[in-house]
Amino acid sequence: MNKVIYYMKYSKVALVFFILISLSSISAVAQTEPFANQYFFNQYLANPAFAGLNGNLKISANYRKLSTSIENAPVSQALSADFSINNKNGLGLTILNSKAGFFSQTNIMGTYAYHLPISIEKKLSFGLSAGIRSDDFDALNVQGDVNDPDVTGYIDRDKYFDAEFGIAYTSNSLNIQASFLNLKDLLKADEEHNHVNRNIFFTAVSYKIDFSQKSFPIILEPKVAYRGIKGLDGIVDVGANITMKGEKVSVYGLYHSSKSFSTGLCLKPNSVLSLIGGYSSVSQELKGIAKGGFELGLNLNL
Repeated sequence: MNKVIYYMKYSKVALVFFILISLSSISAVAQTEPFANQYFFNQYLANPAFAGLNGNLKISANYRKLSTSIENAPVSQALSADFSINNKNGLGLTILNSKAGFFSQTNIMGTYAYHLPISIEKKLSFGLSAGIRSDDFDALNVQGDVNDPDVTGYIDRDKYFDAEFGIAYTSNSLNIQASFLNLKDLLKADEEHNHVNRNIFFTAVSYKIDFSQKSFPIILEPKVAYRGIKGLDGIVDVGANITMKGEKVSVYGLYHSSKSFSTGLCLKPNSVLSLIGGYSSVSQELKGIAKGGFELGLNLNL
C-alpha cells in the first residue's frame, strides 16, 4: 500500500511538472509573437517613435488567444492610446497582459516621442517608452506537491523597471523603422529577470504603392520585418497589406521564417472606427500542441 501511495504521489508530481513545462514552452513562444495589428494598422505597438505621429488621438484594443488542447491556453490583451501635443511632440500609453496557464506577464509603459519634420510629408521620429513589467507564477492553484523543487523553481518575480527606444523615418509612401525592446534584457544581465524568450529588437521597411489613380482602386503596401529574440533565432516577416474600396477594406498576409503565417481582414466603416480580425498559424515548435491563434482588434482614430 505504501508503494502504491508513493507511486501515485510521484506520478502526480511528474504530471504537474510535465504540464508546467508544456505551458512554459507555449508561453515562451507565444510571448515572441506580436499582435498582427502592429504591422499595418497601429505601429505604435511595435515602436514608441510612432506615438502621436498622425496628429490625432488613437485608441487601440487587441485580444489574442491560442487554440490548444491544454487547459488555460495562452491569452494576450493589449490596450494603447497615443496622441500629439503639437506637430513635433507625442505622448502614449500601452498596457499589455498575457497569461498561459500558471504564468502571467503585465507591462505598463508610458511614451514620449519627438517628430522632426524634414519636409511637408517626411518626418524623422524618435520615441522612448518607460514603465513597469511584472512576471508572475500562480503557485496557489497548482494541483500537486508545491514543495517539489521542480515546482518551486517557478516563483513569483518582483516588478521591475524597463524601457524601449525607437526611431522611424516616414513619408506618404516609405516607412523605415527600428526599435530596441526590453532594454533591461538587452543591456544588462540579470539572473532574476534574464529571459531568453523576449523580443529585443524590431526593424521593418514598407512602401505604399497607390494604384487608385490608374483606374485600379487598390493600395498595395509590401513589408519586410525582422524580430530579434534573446536566446533564440531571429524571425523574418515578409508580407503585404492590400487596401480596397476607398480604404474601407484591407486584407493582409505575412509569412514568418518560423514556418508560420498570419492573415486577416480590416474593416473601416468610417474615418474613426477600424475592426481587425486575424488568424496566425503556430510555429514549428508548437505543432502538435496548438492549432493556431485568433486575434481581434479595434482602433479608434479620434
